Amino acid sequence: MHHNHDAFARDDQHGAAAHPRQSRSGPRALAAAKVAALATAISVAVLAVVPDGRAGAAPADTALDQAVFVPVSLVRSEIAVVPIVSPVPPSPTPADTATATLTPSPTATATVTPTPTPEGYQEPLTDFPDLDDLRDSYSAARWYQTFLEILDRRYKAGRFIVIGVDDSESEAKRWAGSNTGSFDDLVGIAPHVVHEMNHMLGMQEGITTTEFTKYVFPVRDQELIEVTRHETFNRSEIARYVTGPLENMYKSTYLTGSMGRQGFFTLLDEYNAYTHSMFTGYGLHDLATPGSHVSHRDGLVTFMMYTQFYLRHGREHHPDDYERLHSDPEVRALVELLWERSNFILDVTADIPGLALDCEAIEAEVNKPEMRAEMELFIEP
Repeated sequence: MHHNHDAFARDDQHGAAAHPRQSRSGPRALAAAKVAALATAISVAVLAVVPDGRAGAAPADTALDQAVFVPVSLVRSEIAVVPIVSPVPPSPTPADTATATLTPSPTATATVTPTPTPEGYQEPLTDFPDLDDLRDSYSAARWYQTFLEILDRRYKAGRFIVIGVDDSESEAKRWAGSNTGSFDDLVGIAPHVVHEMNHMLGMQEGITTTEFTKYVFPVRDQELIEVTRHETFNRSEIARYVTGPLENMYKSTYLTGSMGRQGFFTLLDEYNAYTHSMFTGYGLHDLATPGSHVSHRDGLVTFMMYTQFYLRHGREHHPDDYERLHSDPEVRALVELLWERSNFILDVTADIPGLALDCEAIEAEVNKPEMRAEMELFIEP
């Protein structure tokens, strides 16, 4: 089921917008309480930076099996690899971790020619309107209003996600942490904030308000997609396929422990979130420090591969689960949209090396004919 929203009501005090309510089962107060409880229960993985500049994953124990979302994003400037991790609620940075700080961009915003749109799936992209006025007038006291304006100009779907979350400004601050003191810090943390608030909006509008019977996916601007939640096998079962050059920091975070005991819909939720990270990163890549690299492409292709592995494993080893998913036309349509949208942004950003770290092997796996055929097999009725 699609929910298309044409407008939001303005909040004059904060310049935010109130998210229109859908007709949902279950008391709204109970849903709000559950969102708060879920947020409190979330534990976040910490990526430790080892002396030679490599990042090693050290995920914390997670307290919730059904709705735990862990952001994993890296930034590389020259040879240094630095994690971006924002706990919920924010906690002091451990001594053996580092918080990414982007070197301020030049005063003038670089002129960027939009990448030609590939054939096939189409979606409006930013034409990179100038942001110099926002940089020049930046005030940390008004960081939220500036953040919304940045997203409005560069990734409207991101703004739609952020303003849709209840108590939007406070939640955005939760994920932005200390990165609101300067314009450049705010730009640097933007993909991460959109990624996490995507999870929150989906949880708010789907999981908590429907007692775990429905999942809601914020996909494009003004669009929420609702599907029925089906019980499926643990995603930890696909870890056996993620070996050698296909293994990266995401495996230990998402395919083991409490995270590994989650099923198909939280896998798709992360897939969608990393797609939003990539779109946001593309919209702001002209402001990045020259020579720096971030892991947006790595995260996206990793979850494309995990989805392929999950569907193949389900078809071969859990036929009842697979058939339950495949026989639901709304689930098939959602998977098709996520697949097309992610391939689209990968094509658009193919000539922007700063949006990737080390994902060549995984992307090659995703593009193997038999792997792509697995997606086509599921999408077809």
